[in-house]
Formats: sequence, structure tokens, C-alpha cells
Amino acid sequence: MDQLQGWFAGGTDGRGSGVKIEFWGGEPFVYWSKMDAPSETILAYFTAPGKVAADGGCGERNSPFTKHLIRAMQQTNQPIEEVFKEVRLNVGKETNGPQVPWESTSLTGFFTFRKGR
Repeated sequence: MDQLQGWFAGGTDGRGSGVKIEFWGGEPFVYWSKMDAPSETILAYFTAPGKVAADGGCGERNSPFTKHLIRAMQQTNQPIEEVFKEVRLNVGKETNGPQVPWESTSLTGFFTFRKGR
């Protein structure tokens, strides 16, 4: 997840204010319970409630979730909601279906990780 830290500095919600993003489920075989996102926050979960998130494969540095999130965040002007939809689609494909990332959000503004010119 350290690789993700640099991406947040370039994000914008279109109002000049910050957006808080939290990630849950970083260790394999960790179960979690759903939380509601506080105001102007998005909580991103590696998988659905009661499910197990896959760890990175042999020789891979990142889990499927982290790998696909890093890729999706590189797209210019991509709304955060679309970033997480793409992550969900690609993680599902890579894990053959059992891992489905979830989000809980209370965002009201537009946010992108990379703003184009």
C-alpha cells in the first residue's frame, strides 16, 4: 500500500478540499465487518463482507486489489467511482469471481486521482 501514498497528493474533488480514503482488508484471510463512511470519505474494502481477500501470487509484490487499484488510479480525469468499478471488475476476473471489492462512500463532490489539463 506504500505505493499508493503518492497518488493521493494529485487528487482533487473539484472544490479544493481533501477527500479521505481508507483501505480495509490488507492481510490475507482477514474477515471484516462493514462500516459506514463518515462525511466526505470513501472506505475501500479488498472484498465483500464475510469473504477472504486473495494475497499476491508467488513472486508478486501486491494483492490483486492493490495491483488493479494502482493501475486504475493512473487514468487521467477518471472519477473515483469509476476507478473502483474498474478495480472490482479486474479483481473479479483475476480471482475467477470469489473476490469482489466493495466501497462505502459519502462523497458529494467530484474526485479524480490524476487531473488532466
